Amino acid sequence: MKKPAIDFRYKLIAVFAAVVLGVFGIGRFGADDSLVSASASGPTPSNTNAPSESNCTACHTSFPLNSGEGTVAITGLPARWTPGQQISLTITTSQADGVIYGYQMTALDSQGKRAGTLALPTSSPQQSHLVTGIVGGESRQYAEHTIDGILPTAFGSKSWTANWTAPAQPIGPVTFYAAVTHQTVTARRRATTSTQMVLRFIGRFAIRL
Repeated sequence: MKKPAIDFRYKLIAVFAAVVLGVFGIGRFGADDSLVSASASGPTPSNTNAPSESNCTACHTSFPLNSGEGTVAITGLPARWTPGQQISLTITTSQADGVIYGYQMTALDSQGKRAGTLALPTSSPQQSHLVTGIVGGESRQYAEHTIDGILPTAFGSKSWTANWTAPAQPIGPVTFYAAVTHQTVTARRRATTSTQMVLRFIGRFAIRL
């Protein structure tokens, strides 16, 4: 008698929830000069509002979180994945009068530990870069904008792409935490509205005789 074979496949479920969005500025704006300059080339690590992290308002306090009319989405997610699979993700934010944008993203498991590996496509100039940060004694990986990745892709919107390699073993739910920011024409700094993408990897076992 043949032993039952177990087919491990993982279905991807996208669950949308509110994400915290910071505010972003570039240029010289009085007392905030040093903070603005730092943000132009990418925020410091650990500002995605993931568990035990801060967010953009740690530096930029001009507007409340999620107070604007903009939108953000993470696209490119497949219906299914397998351990080690590479997935291309695109983060797109839109705001009618937005002129400068920024972001930071990380992927964590349910324990708040790094989940999988982020990598970046080659572009000229490079739109994003990778940084690491330590939170609770654990190393986390982040993708974020560069100084060349802050201008709109098209008027009123901006997109960044990152590649994510899934963990080699099933680890349960994985959440992508993304803080996306922008500056508008009509306001020095303004927050927008965003979504957080929760990716739940559910094992499905098919027994074959």
